[in-house]
Amino acid sequence: MLTPQPFREVAVSSDRLVRFLAPAGSVEIIPVATDIFASWGAPKKSLLTAIDPDVLSNLAGSEFDRVDYDLHPPPAGLVDEKAKMLAEMIGSEIAAKEANTLYLDSLHIVFSMHLLRKYSSIERPPALVHRGGLTANAWRNVNDYIRANLQSNLSISELAGIANLSQSHFLRAFRKTAGQSPHRYVLECRLSLAEQMIVTTTKSLSEIARQVGFSSHSHLATSMRRYRDVTPSELRRSLGIGIRSPLWQPDRVL
Repeated sequence: MLTPQPFREVAVSSDRLVRFLAPAGSVEIIPVATDIFASWGAPKKSLLTAIDPDVLSNLAGSEFDRVDYDLHPPPAGLVDEKAKMLAEMIGSEIAAKEANTLYLDSLHIVFSMHLLRKYSSIERPPALVHRGGLTANAWRNVNDYIRANLQSNLSISELAGIANLSQSHFLRAFRKTAGQSPHRYVLECRLSLAEQMIVTTTKSLSEIARQVGFSSHSHLATSMRRYRDVTPSELRRSLGIGIRSPLWQPDRVL
């Protein structure tokens, strides 16, 4: 719940209504295939996210070596500030004109891990956690895969699989190695390749955008304006076709 719901009524697999105050930050967990009725007496804003049970089980198995767990829905009106923060981040990205799917993927993994840690029968993990980065071999394989597939919709699960790590461990290890999150690293790779193609080829800007993984020319232009302070058209006009730009540094994101 991103805004308060002062007169919320909920019935889960029952005819018995529970009426309560749901402050901003309240969390409700509805198990799969569950009947639910809900009503509220004021305008509201909330984030509803559906998590595939198989995805949750895979996370539980890879992170906690447990697949036989139960979810423990919180009491009505319980406020979870971390869940609220993640929900706001997810909602903000969804509302963006060009949502970053890899970023959303990462946020959903973090949200799912929070769900398992706080609202399931899985015991808290040991204090010892993986703090190192990717091995040299894992980094090379992941980096090569990213650069060979910039035009594709990359996912955290496939990148973690290449590194042979759980998804949350991969997120931590990747940031430790690259100095930035996977979605930002991929964005930098796409921008660098776009810059190279803009100043060394005569391909249309729309074609370049597609080939480097942006959804459209406008998406590429918006990203370049934000992170390079120049649009593709401005870059091409200022430097001329076939002239390498000083902005183009193939190894800038390594």
